[in-house]
Formats: sequence, C-alpha cells, structure tokens
Amino acid sequence: MKNVIFIGMNPGKRAQFGSTFKRFSAWLDKLDLNIVSFTNLSFDPNWDQKVSSFDPVFFKQSIAGYDKVVAWGGFVSRYLAWYKIDHFMLPHPSGLNRQVNNHIYIDKKLQECKEYIYDT
Repeated sequence: MKNVIFIGMNPGKRAQFGSTFKRFSAWLDKLDLNIVSFTNLSFDPNWDQKVSSFDPVFFKQSIAGYDKVVAWGGFVSRYLAWYKIDHFMLPHPSGLNRQVNNHIYIDKKLQECKEYIYDT
C-alpha cells in the first residue's frame, strides 16, 4: 500500500469544507485509496502566499516518509516544483474550481493520478 499525502494551499478563513470534502472523498474512491494524509503549505488562513513567509524546512519535514505527494491545484504545484518535490497535480476539488464540472477532464486527471500513485 502506498503512503500518500495530499497538499492544499492554506485553510480558508471560514469553514466551508462540505462539498470539497464530498468531492475529495469520491476522488479517493476512484483512486482506490482508503487511508491518506493531508496537509497545507501553511496553516495560517491569513497567509500572504509569499515565498519569504513560507517555511520550506518545516514543510519538507512534514511530508518526509511519504511515497507519493499530490498537490491540490497549480499554486501548490508551483511551490512543490520550486522546492524540487516530486508530485502529481490534481485540480482543487472545491466547487469554486470550474474544472470540476468537466467530468471527462476530471476522470482523465484521476486516472493519471492513479497511475502516478501506483507506478503503472
């Protein structure tokens, strides 16, 4: 079994994780994953999203030991690429992301993610 961690940007200023969680849960089913970990680039809902306020040492320590890293969205993916962390980028599962309405695109990205996770 692969040890997978998903990474978001930072928590929202207000709790509205309902539809995002439901979609993410459905995606995990399609990825055949029962247990995963999740973290954010920052735990501060007011994070200014600047490299100067990002702690790469703490972040790299928090993802150490995971076999596979999956980024939620392009912003997170760019940070991971900047710090040379191998990962796969999925669209963010939020309903605010219009890409999630394109089921063909999402199914393709989930299949690619599955191949990345299971090295197929």
